[in-house]
Amino acid sequence: MCCNCPRFYKYRIIVLAALSLCEALCGSFRVFIMISPAISKNETFAIKNVANLTDHIAIAFLLDWISSIMAFLMGIMVLLFIAMIQCMCCFACAYAIFRTGSRANRKGCCESLGGFKALHRFISFDCNCPCYRARPKLRFRLRAIFLSLCMLLRGTAIYLYWSVSKSDRRGQSNFYTCSVSMIFLVGTILLDLYHYGVWWCYTPSIDTRCHCRSWKHKRYLPYHIVGKENRKDMIGDRECAVKDCRNRHLSHVAIFHSKSYHPQPRWSILKAEDPAATYIGFHVTKTSSAVSIVHSEFRRSGQGMLGKGVYFARSTAGAEAKAEAGKNGGAVIIAVVKMGKVFEVDKRQINRTKTSRTFDKTLHDFVFESKWHAKYDTCYMNHDDESKDEFCIKDPKSQILKWVVVIEKKHDTKVKEYGLDTEFDSTVCYCV
Repeated sequence: MCCNCPRFYKYRIIVLAALSLCEALCGSFRVFIMISPAISKNETFAIKNVANLTDHIAIAFLLDWISSIMAFLMGIMVLLFIAMIQCMCCFACAYAIFRTGSRANRKGCCESLGGFKALHRFISFDCNCPCYRARPKLRFRLRAIFLSLCMLLRGTAIYLYWSVSKSDRRGQSNFYTCSVSMIFLVGTILLDLYHYGVWWCYTPSIDTRCHCRSWKHKRYLPYHIVGKENRKDMIGDRECAVKDCRNRHLSHVAIFHSKSYHPQPRWSILKAEDPAATYIGFHVTKTSSAVSIVHSEFRRSGQGMLGKGVYFARSTAGAEAKAEAGKNGGAVIIAVVKMGKVFEVDKRQINRTKTSRTFDKTLHDFVFESKWHAKYDTCYMNHDDESKDEFCIKDPKSQILKWVVVIEKKHDTKVKEYGLDTEFDSTVCYCV
């Protein structure tokens, strides 16, 4: 991601407050235009005219205010907040100076009050339900629907103001002020789009490449929302409690299940139920390799126990265990894999040990030297402990259909820089 602006993201509430304040001022000015005798002259405004469906100026004013009421209330809240924060800052600073005898604590008092996230959300009328933490698209959709309706009503009001602008001075004046207010509404929508983009189209700090990504790459998942340990145990943000969960969405698998979770049974069982089924695989690699994959494609490894290809485990924990054994990790990739024709083998048959009695040299060479590539698409190795099963595919370009990527905390500073890990702090009543 070429643009990295954590300061703008943290202080976007100030921009939103400014837009809301401007909308509130424009709305107040339109009310003044409607009731001012100096402007209306012979066109006196009456509340009863709003119910008169033949009065275009009254209908336009009604639609205008329906679309502006939220922004107007936000503007009022901003003014009240500014007045309140000035009073409380003065009181807090005076108390800090009186208690410590030093002026060094003044800045901390103001910053702690100004940084209270629940207060920000209350001012911006932005619901912070815990369910939005893992579902940023849902919040954006609801906000987008509401703001789009406001824009539609505002646009209709502008048209009605314009239709009577030649015969009514109120219509002419409100046409211009309402048109200007549309700029602030568009700005609010763009801010919401930016907020949504930071969460849903998240890009970790380690990915600084500007060129296009693979169409198979669905999204990066920020580490602080992934896994059982990061759930807040609140309504909408709890670990999936369904015993046999059939949700195969990659984001759901990564976010609402533990690292040891196996989204599907081992292949020998699954193929009996559906031979054409796809399989969810877990792949751990270095962060630099993960970024390269995101912007291009998986590449086959040089050599491994199952020959050449791309290796997958059945769970995040299984993939991490194999990565630790090879001292290779930092990023987890969860992918949907088209298995094709599968060659199954038991680990005891190809892994020679001192006590092994089932080792087959011919089978070992067939697998290790990648001879299975001639007739098969995938080699699946069954372990005694089925949670350790792994498989290798020969053609990642055609067999890997899509994936999501999680970069580990120690390799990604963006979550902290943007304050995403604390954005849902101080949430009161599951909303504000």
